[in-house]
Amino acid sequence: MHKIDPERIERAARMYASNQEASNALGIAAGSFSRLCREYKIETPYARKRRRRKEWSRRREVDLLLDGEAELMDLDIDIREMEELEQVLDLEW
Repeated sequence: MHKIDPERIERAARMYASNQEASNALGIAAGSFSRLCREYKIETPYARKRRRRKEWSRRREVDLLLDGEAELMDLDIDIREMEELEQVLDLEW
């Protein structure tokens, strides 16, 4: 078997959307492509997709938490306004 340059493997991993496409472009089996990527510490298209999905999921969770905190802050302001109004009304009565 001929040796494939790590730079070619890395380029294929960046260019193609799946391990299958990248391995076809290099003319090797998908398992061999994955093994070579592990050997040279190259992120495969599959691993890149998983990483990005995880990042998007985390961002979405953070956005939802921030939205929830904003709603809680609005509620906190409303409670303060009600307490202030209650104090004003008690003073006037």
